[in-house]
Amino acid sequence: MATSVEAFTDQGKSQMETRPAPDPDPEALKRARERRGLSQTDVARLLGVPAADRNQVARWEHGAHTPQLHYQRRLWALFPELAPDGEADVERRAFLGILGATGAVVAADATSPVPEPLGRTGQRSLSEASIPSGVDVGALILEARKLDDQLGGARVWPLAHRLPAIALGVGDIGAAADAAQLCGWLCFDMDRVDHARAWLDRAQELARLAGDRALLAYATGYHAILDLYGKHPRRAVLAAVAAVQAARAAPPGVRSWLATVMAESHAAHGNERAALASLEQASLLLPQHHPDDAPRWLYFLSRGDLTQVEGTANLLLGRTHQARAAIHETLASTPGFLRERALHLAALARTHAIDREYDEGARAGGEALRVARATRSARGVRRVRQAAAALEGLAAEELRKQLADG
Repeated sequence: MATSVEAFTDQGKSQMETRPAPDPDPEALKRARERRGLSQTDVARLLGVPAADRNQVARWEHGAHTPQLHYQRRLWALFPELAPDGEADVERRAFLGILGATGAVVAADATSPVPEPLGRTGQRSLSEASIPSGVDVGALILEARKLDDQLGGARVWPLAHRLPAIALGVGDIGAAADAAQLCGWLCFDMDRVDHARAWLDRAQELARLAGDRALLAYATGYHAILDLYGKHPRRAVLAAVAAVQAARAAPPGVRSWLATVMAESHAAHGNERAALASLEQASLLLPQHHPDDAPRWLYFLSRGDLTQVEGTANLLLGRTHQARAAIHETLASTPGFLRERALHLAALARTHAIDREYDEGARAGGEALRVARATRSARGVRRVRQAAAALEGLAAEELRKQLADG
């Protein structure tokens, strides 16, 4: 493909700047916000509106002002139902176009191959003609990560698994490590745990070659998450400890995220005191996290990431009321992370199952199943199955029937 990334990007910017911005429906915006339990201040913060101008959302809802286009695009990501026809897929089309400019071939299925062996220098051979000069592979990887939040791992995989080779083709070993970690995460979401481990091993290998200790710690932390998923809590604790040790000089955000992994690992191992101490450590580090100074792959880190683990850890410790409060806060504060809602709702269903509130649990499980199927998350469906197994009554039978029909 002859189109260069620079030309594509310039063309996209030109279209963005010249396309007339449709006026959003103020009432629809208000309804979308209230459905998710968000305040106007919450929405402003999530959109990145400067603190001194947080009353902008109130003006939009009253029809006094129209959001600028860059805020409209963020609103569409936050509330996809507000997006004009075709605009919800703008970012996906941009990513496809940029990836096409690299000469990558998009696979027709969502199979998850394991990584191929590295050469002695850590680089695979790729035709230089297929890689435009100046391509920002890191930007492609970040876009793939954000698409995964909305579309799920199975949909993004045919594109994303090409990224490690593209990064190595342009000699960017750090970006290749980043992409390999993403591939590990996507395989995990597709319930291909062995493949996920192989990709994470490759990410660690490449991170060492690149001298990126923060990314090395991040990939090691995901090994702990795989151990939790496989119900090996002791191994998870050991992996989390190794990740924390590797991250001693990492930015505060990385260490905060790793503290949440440690908290969940300790909770799964039944060590309540250590789990709560790790949650406190994560909470203390989080305010020191500044996205502009953090690695791009940590773009998602927020209070919602912390409350998500608070919910999971408290659930594992049998503290259902604390778990439920944290899960509700997570659902309200992370509306743009569609795929993860299946996990949060399945956890909510499990809290109701423990408290024998079976109808409430079945309702949460049914909503979780709809999200998991919409995003093709095998991991999400598996979590719904686990929740459904603990439920009783007619509503639970209906949920199990829906799982069987799928």
